[in-house]
Amino acid sequence: MVIGTPAYMAPEQINGQPADARSDVFSLGVVLYELLAGRQPFRGMNAVETVDAILHEDPPPLLEMDDPGLAPVERLLRRMLARDPERRPQTMREVAAELESI
Repeated sequence: MVIGTPAYMAPEQINGQPADARSDVFSLGVVLYELLAGRQPFRGMNAVETVDAILHEDPPPLLEMDDPGLAPVERLLRRMLARDPERRPQTMREVAAELESI
């Protein structure tokens, strides 16, 4: 059984696989992206389309906002929103350390 809000679910959760800290990293990436861009990174007209976007589409770049200072944040968000959990930061401590260095 899949339980959660589709727009904030990591791909592995959507696919019914076990969730771990990297799933939380993905969800935080969605929230941070939404805070910076004013929109969710994966959009659909309904839950099914949103899930499809999470599984198959890349979020639009933040750099469309014409702020070159966002480049390091963009790189971190891309890693946090990676479909493959192995490509994401492995812990929230890693995310916090990177955010602090930015």
